Amino acid sequence: AIHLGAYAQLPEVEIVALPFRAHTFDLAYSIGVLHHTPNPPAAFARVAETVKPRGRLAVYLYARYGSSHHASDALRTVTTRLPLRLMWLLSAAAIPLYYPYRLPVVGKALRLALPISMEPNWRWRWLDTFDWYTPTYQWKYLYPEVYRWFRDTGFEDVQLFDGPIRMSAKKAQVMEPISDRDRLGHELVAS
Repeated sequence: AIHLGAYAQLPEVEIVALPFRAHTFDLAYSIGVLHHTPNPPAAFARVAETVKPRGRLAVYLYARYGSSHHASDALRTVTTRLPLRLMWLLSAAAIPLYYPYRLPVVGKALRLALPISMEPNWRWRWLDTFDWYTPTYQWKYLYPEVYRWFRDTGFEDVQLFDGPIRMSAKKAQVMEPISDRDRLGHELVAS
């Protein structure tokens, strides 16, 4: 199996240039990596190529549902320019803020104005909040967009899971060639 998390830590490695041949892996998965690449549809297509026929691919991507992402996207115009050490300290505010953010009325307003991770474990909450506000690239998607990525790269039996965009599929036994790979990800879906 291939997990892409290790590659996300190496800036000189681009997922579109993975050092693996086509049809190498029975299982490939990406948890929180593809949406931090310059071109997630192209990165997805490259990972999909490495999966053997009848193999599986699973992904976790940020979702573009709801309105809370608008505030975090606006804040990211500043936070992505701040030193990482400062952002690490600022992200620590998510640890105690979790409790007022859970309040019914006040919490909803806070989550819309200044989103933080609502992960119950404080360490993951701190890390997730840091991860939202610091990467250069952070794309968000809708289920139909990612479903098309799977379909266009020869996957079938696509499964959808709760939460952000979490999907898995099995690669078809016989692959139909994709005549126009550039169309991947260029279809717009209104949010």
